[in-house]
Amino acid sequence: MLILLQNLKSTNYHLHFFLLMRYFIDKSFKETVNIVKKTNLIIALITILISILLFHLNSWHYKLLAHDQITKVIDMQEADIHLAKVTYDQYDYFEAGYVMEVYFNDDPEIKYRYVYERDKRRVHISAWLKNASLDLTNQIGKYDYFKTVKFDRNREIQDVIKR
Repeated sequence: MLILLQNLKSTNYHLHFFLLMRYFIDKSFKETVNIVKKTNLIIALITILISILLFHLNSWHYKLLAHDQITKVIDMQEADIHLAKVTYDQYDYFEAGYVMEVYFNDDPEIKYRYVYERDKRRVHISAWLKNASLDLTNQIGKYDYFKTVKFDRNREIQDVIKR
């Protein structure tokens, strides 16, 4: 800047004016670029936070919906979820659905597994004795198992299919 001011003594005023303008434009451009970088960073952070919030809200809604549908299936089986031990209760990416594993007090050896698929609006019921599927053992469960329960758009049981 000092060099530019010293060169103003010459007679070429257009060149000096151009150099001064370029200096101030470059300075303001760099400031503008810094502001844009900071703004982009803030927008990116806000987008990430909103995405995380929406993911958690969706997971919370999925869990409530799955609990509601699985409770209806358990009521259909004429079992009491309050007299049961729930050992697994979360979304399972391998099963591509919300999974609940239940041991009923009046049928303690058998694990009933409920898998809720939201996009297909259905619950799959299976029964297990230790690590073996109940259809491979000679034991019979007290409640219905190996069934698929379909729901309509109003979240009411529409159809029960034996598998």
